[in-house]
Amino acid sequence: MRILMAMLLLSFCLIADNNLTKVSLQLKWKHQFQFAGFYVAKIKGFYKEVGLEVEIKEFEHNISVVDDVVKGVSHFGVDDSQLIYFKLRNYPITALFAIFQDSPLTLLTTSEHNITKLSDFHNKIIEFTDNQTYETTINTLFSSRGITVKKTPPSFGVDELIARKVDGVISYLSNEPYLLEQKGFKPVTFSPKDYGIEAYGDMLFTSIDFAQKHPKVVEKFYQASKKGWEYAFNHIDESVDILYKHYNTQNKTKAMLLYEANALKALSGINQGTFGKLEPHRLELLATTLSVLFPNQYDLKLLDDFIYHPKMQLTQQESAYIAQKRSLTICYSPTYYPVLSRSGSEPVGIAIDYLQEIQKRIPLEYHYVAFNTRQALIDNAQKGHCDLIPIMLKNPNLYHDFLTPTHAYINDHLVVVTPNQTHYVDDLSKFKDLRIGMSNADRSLSEHIKKLYPRITFVELQNDSLSQIVEGKVDAIVTSFIRATYHLPNYPELKILMRISDNKLQGSMGVNANDAMLLTLLNKALDTIPNNTKSAILSKYHINKVDIQRVTDYTILYRTIGLALVVVSIILGFYFQLKKRNTIIKKLNENLEAKVKEAIEEVRKKDQMLQQQSKLAQMGEMISMIAHQWRQPLSSMSNIVANLQIKLLMQPDKQEHNYSRLLNEEFKAIMDLIQNLSSTIDDFRSFYKPSKAKQVVTLQEPIKKALNIVNASLEAKEIAIKERLSVNRPIALYTNEIIQVILNIIKNSEDNFIEKKTPYPLIEISTTQEESRVIITLCDNGGGIDSDILNRIFDPYFSTKSDKNGTGLGLYMSKIIIEEHHKGKLEVYNQNGGVCFRIILDIALS
Repeated sequence: MRILMAMLLLSFCLIADNNLTKVSLQLKWKHQFQFAGFYVAKIKGFYKEVGLEVEIKEFEHNISVVDDVVKGVSHFGVDDSQLIYFKLRNYPITALFAIFQDSPLTLLTTSEHNITKLSDFHNKIIEFTDNQTYETTINTLFSSRGITVKKTPPSFGVDELIARKVDGVISYLSNEPYLLEQKGFKPVTFSPKDYGIEAYGDMLFTSIDFAQKHPKVVEKFYQASKKGWEYAFNHIDESVDILYKHYNTQNKTKAMLLYEANALKALSGINQGTFGKLEPHRLELLATTLSVLFPNQYDLKLLDDFIYHPKMQLTQQESAYIAQKRSLTICYSPTYYPVLSRSGSEPVGIAIDYLQEIQKRIPLEYHYVAFNTRQALIDNAQKGHCDLIPIMLKNPNLYHDFLTPTHAYINDHLVVVTPNQTHYVDDLSKFKDLRIGMSNADRSLSEHIKKLYPRITFVELQNDSLSQIVEGKVDAIVTSFIRATYHLPNYPELKILMRISDNKLQGSMGVNANDAMLLTLLNKALDTIPNNTKSAILSKYHINKVDIQRVTDYTILYRTIGLALVVVSIILGFYFQLKKRNTIIKKLNENLEAKVKEAIEEVRKKDQMLQQQSKLAQMGEMISMIAHQWRQPLSSMSNIVANLQIKLLMQPDKQEHNYSRLLNEEFKAIMDLIQNLSSTIDDFRSFYKPSKAKQVVTLQEPIKKALNIVNASLEAKEIAIKERLSVNRPIALYTNEIIQVILNIIKNSEDNFIEKKTPYPLIEISTTQEESRVIITLCDNGGGIDSDILNRIFDPYFSTKSDKNGTGLGLYMSKIIIEEHHKGKLEVYNQNGGVCFRIILDIALS
């Protein structure tokens, strides 16, 4: 009987397995944690639960993942942001979800290569694949900065890098840095994201043909795969065990797999609640770059069906909630067309169109309640009379006590509208004597604008109607881009002058804070609205039909932030990079020369202020140094006087000439000490004298004056100074400024010695001459500066001092003084267990 039952059970299992739909997934590389979510979904039975039998295919060389999926060789595939390139070439593919919100692709070298900044890679040897689209972000990183590198085929490891046969490799943050650390080398990474070039990492995708013919299979695979990934990231140890036991074809250790898992989890967005999300504006950003790097693939409309939108799945609890709720009370204020207004007694606008799309997914009746003012609307929402309001600012949310924002469904930004004759400026605060208006109807928006520009006194208006500019009530109005572009066709005498900051305005629906289920339902519904539907809604209100000539180029440039600069730099040529802003401004402003002079004057004033701030920050340290400098001479003078008094009392019978000789000797000693104190005061006064005239001196003079100021302080801390001053050639310098630079560097070493408790601290100062250049080198033995921050120490307000008492201005001002005031160079590097600063001055330029 037991045997019969076992056979029946086995038969049922076989029948069940035969009923599973077989699908295949092609990976982009060998088995590793990069694909863990799919392994988990298979081993944990998530695919079987939805009736799927999944074959996971490891990558083999000469395979094109995209071609295999399009041709039906595989049903699903994993690839990175190069999918956008294929989509722009009209490949029929659709992305299901993003596995990594940020690409793990990075440029890797080691600290032994002494590459501390991106420009150091110029003319260096880098391992690249022959697939240009795969490494688009790295290629863009170099081309946007005019950096030329020598490319060599990849070795798929770090041995060539360690052997210094190459200077850098393209790697994953989750793999090769670990290998370097295990071999005793310190990895140094340069990620495109840190330079404003953002891209998604791996994405799960399928063909549009397969999605249309088998929508249920795609939906099941989508849901089960997401479930697998969420489980994998939330149960890393278990997921590593699954991979190690079933898919470890690369024979990685568990320690390496754990390192990879945690590195990739940080890029996934799982902790931020954004895992899986694909946002159209981020895709368009990368597509814009690709369209320039690869001409003739520029039709962004091809991206409309790139993002897959899953069918909304309701849980039992959600279905029960809808059955009980039946209807929603939607409160609104019809004052923000085209986002929200009223036609007769009916609400209309972008927000209402979105609510109608939501109603197709959540079968609830809508009861609209209109309020004449925004404040009346907020008051009623606070009293709990509203289930939701159609539009509110997601961030900042001033109403978090009673309204919770949904996912954003409107991405907007602030712009300034002015008369056509108004000249372009790049900063709102540069408007002088102009009346800038803004609406106070929405307090959260007005507070947001005031926070961005706390020093501007805005003219508060009841609304942001552009007619108020034409009527002369204000000279400019701050409003949203959507409202401006909708209303501008009615005002040919007005234009969008500029975009304000890079802050996005995200519009959400506001849900009663006590109704978490409604919030969940609305978010799910918003996430399933296709992009082409969203585009159609905006097109209905002519948001996509703006006269581009009436909108300054900066609306596009700022929208793409750093990546737009990449596009401009490529179009104009690398050698125009430093002039691209001037080129754009010249098109927008005939009075370029006056504007440039004004900008230079402002920079000069800021430079003076920063320099003075740096000097003031040093004053406390200088006073401490003088205290050390004076303590010993004053003590000596006191001892001399006391000794003299004792001798006079003890030897009253000596002859007069002996008294005279004694007095002369002692008074001479006192005068020498007083002269020393006077010299210190002169050096101190000279340092703080606001002089801007060059003096012809030898390098010894500023060095000696600087040391005269700090010697006592250094001696008190037992810090030795070793001087090798071999250059006696005169050179024209701003002496006080060179003293300031030397003091900054010495003071940094002094603070570092104290913090690290360095034994036998030593500072070596040397001068050398190389052809037409003279060099001051200051080196210490304080352990050096961490290579991760070495290239940032000259940034303003960046301080290495752990006690946070540093101003972060000293080295920044030193860089300005040497490189801008003296047309020289200030370099820093680690050497022999310490840090060295080189001040390089050109004799001819001086």
